[in-house]
Amino acid sequence: HEYFMVYQPVYEVAKMEITSYEALIRWESPVIGAISPAEFIPLLEENDLIIPVGRWILRQVATQIKEWEKEGQTDFRIATNISVKQMMHPDFLNNVKSIIEETNVSPKRLIFEITESVAVQNSGLATAILAELNELGVQTSLDDFGTGYSSLSILKLLPIQQLKVDRSFIIEMEQNEEKSLVILQGILDIAKNLGLVTVMEGVETPEQLELLKSMGAQKVQGYLISRPVVAELAIELRNQDWKY
Repeated sequence: HEYFMVYQPVYEVAKMEITSYEALIRWESPVIGAISPAEFIPLLEENDLIIPVGRWILRQVATQIKEWEKEGQTDFRIATNISVKQMMHPDFLNNVKSIIEETNVSPKRLIFEITESVAVQNSGLATAILAELNELGVQTSLDDFGTGYSSLSILKLLPIQQLKVDRSFIIEMEQNEEKSLVILQGILDIAKNLGLVTVMEGVETPEQLELLKSMGAQKVQGYLISRPVVAELAIELRNQDWKY
């Protein structure tokens, strides 16, 4: 009972409003205080505890969606990070289906974010699982694109609807690296032509947002909009008059 969820808003440029959130787990221990996800998530992975914790996260997200709907909120989605080990577990799809049935949540409210390492480990199985999720109505997203050994071929390989571009591009943009701007523009153009929604991570200033808007970024996420916050504060942000 020491875990809890926070939600970081995702701002849609064309609509000038928050249209989705990323759900993130946090751990607050009464004994040792707050523990960074960077510390405890790898331990969950290492000990296979990511499987039951992943189920708990999905159930929390589905329940939160239903609560927000009861409050009259519509037209939003919540993205959840799915680890390689979690997704490749034999019970993964059955667990997803049972949670959807148990909570009566609409699958169209859900986005599952995966990293490219999923495809590297077993591209055939990953493709089949993502396709079945899409059939259920769950959208899928490739997270942290542009890090590691990202390949453009992965964009045509995996049945995804959304591409999250790593914040490292924002940092390099600030350093006036012309090559990084050219590469980022290329990624945004390719994603658009493939029919993928793009989300830029790590946006912290109005200047960054203006540049990204001019480059055709569709959605942004970062401290400029909001840090990850608890559900009550997260949903209130939708009621603000956004002028970015």
